[in-house]
Amino acid sequence: MANFKLAASLMLLASANAFTLPTTGITVRSSSISSSSQLQMSNVVVISPPGGIGEVAAVKAAKMGSSVRWFVITPPSSTATVALSGSTMDSIAKDGKGTGSVELAGAQADSLLLPTDDSASALSAVSTWCGSNLDGIICVYDGVEESITAANNVPGAKPMDGGEVFKTRTAMMDAIRVAAKEASAGVVRDGVKVALLPFEKEKTGGEEEDSGLAFLGSLLGGNKVEIPSTLSAALGSNNLVTVRYGDLFGIPESSPEASAFLGGPRKYPVLRDEYTMMAVRIDPTVSVSGNTMMGESSRSSRLAVGEAAVRMATKSIPLSTASLDVCLTSLTGMEGPDEEDWVDDFKRAQQAATSPSAELFNAAFGSVPSIDRLADWMATKWAPAVL
Repeated sequence: MANFKLAASLMLLASANAFTLPTTGITVRSSSISSSSQLQMSNVVVISPPGGIGEVAAVKAAKMGSSVRWFVITPPSSTATVALSGSTMDSIAKDGKGTGSVELAGAQADSLLLPTDDSASALSAVSTWCGSNLDGIICVYDGVEESITAANNVPGAKPMDGGEVFKTRTAMMDAIRVAAKEASAGVVRDGVKVALLPFEKEKTGGEEEDSGLAFLGSLLGGNKVEIPSTLSAALGSNNLVTVRYGDLFGIPESSPEASAFLGGPRKYPVLRDEYTMMAVRIDPTVSVSGNTMMGESSRSSRLAVGEAAVRMATKSIPLSTASLDVCLTSLTGMEGPDEEDWVDDFKRAQQAATSPSAELFNAAFGSVPSIDRLADWMATKWAPAVL
């Protein structure tokens, strides 16, 4: 018997079958209070493991006024449940423009990889629950490793060896791609599909080298479920936005572990990086000249990556091409981009991806009272000191 769990706020529903929907519909707690957000209400689906960027995106989209369905994929045989706290739901009610809401559902990875004619398969019900007429979909792998670690640390559970960890990781990534393909069928023609990927996947020329087909074949006695080779292939190329990130840092603000201070309050408090590296830079993943635009040491905040994905999926940021592949780098700064900054940054990245003469960097500074005095200072003071 496969397991399926649905959680919303502090509510948990469990069914005997892999994915049985209540005949009377799903009851969740949603927000219904106006806010100053100018975004139109959107229907958005998020597919991810628990926590991580997926949680950031689901909560952020709801706070921006979207109706969100977050489909959470957990490790095989996992008994973990996912729920948003009451304080998080209250913040959605406060900021959600009167329309923001979150519904949560999920399945264990193995239940999505079973043959579709198996009564325990959850695959066919993914599209049923996610629905149709979707304005956007966001899919991400972030959280797979943390989910495996959590499953491995359950009291009384037998620790997984290296081979079992590999199989579990592969199963979760395969399940995310399979669910993404199933749910993306409900996205409207002009809807935006967002794939969030680590930048290092680009180096090999492919998204995932270790497809789970071999593991699935040994598990089921044959390839019974078609597994897309990449997350991009699962979503389809039309209106596809791929956002790549560097070394991730940051905890979702909705997490019980979230705190502005590293290690909690101290005599000499230290702010977490997500509060000191709020500035972002958006670049095309590969420039017109063929150069990659993100280095090995680049870092990306989960909060920024999640917000960027939401703004694309909700069409807050116009998409001028049929597809877009960009990378997001977090930079030192105590202020994050506002809506206008996001639009300008993505516009510049889209121009840079197609035009060698596009503007690569622009920064606004304070006004200069006297250009002559500035020029004199640079010539007589600054230049001799640095040259």
